[in-house]
Amino acid sequence: MPARGTRPVASPANRRDLRGLPAQVLTVGSVVHRIHPEGGSPSWFNRDGSRRFDLSGRYGTCYTAATEEGAFIEVFGRTGIIDPDDIASRLLAVITLEVDVRLADITASSALGFGISNVVSAGIPYDVHSQPWARAIFRAGFDGIRYLLRHDTTGDEVGYALFGSGGATPGPGSSTSAPITAGLLFRCIERWDLQLPR
Repeated sequence: MPARGTRPVASPANRRDLRGLPAQVLTVGSVVHRIHPEGGSPSWFNRDGSRRFDLSGRYGTCYTAATEEGAFIEVFGRTGIIDPDDIASRLLAVITLEVDVRLADITASSALGFGISNVVSAGIPYDVHSQPWARAIFRAGFDGIRYLLRHDTTGDEVGYALFGSGGATPGPGSSTSAPITAGLLFRCIERWDLQLPR
């Protein structure tokens, strides 16, 4: 069977070969961030179809962000109200990449030519708007996707959906996890006007 990325892979939108998508390479030593449940894996690769860019079968997707604020808002920004008990039950992982990771950059202006819009980053249901793209981008040989975080209304924060073997696997780097600090919490509350329960 030919290696991933060695044969043309048609865009789900217009049949254009996705191997030509704009790319961003995160080099060895780059740092990404992820919030995960306490006791859970900092590099969980989801494959059950419940998340935006999930693959299936043997492979899954680990959802990370460029900044700790991005990781925070993607997990806790769904309602605009922050539950302190939920925050206390999670950890912030800082993952240092030990390999180069080549991402399809669907935030780039030239991604539009392949039929990509911001619906791919934020549309629901996932099995219609995002997962077909994830499968095709994976087949085209990319190691993941650079995308806009749905809950960041500024558009300044980006996520990195990393592909790898499904489940709690080592992932592309080493990680350290620690409790979410009050500093991060209050930076995010101020930036996005989040609320604590009354």
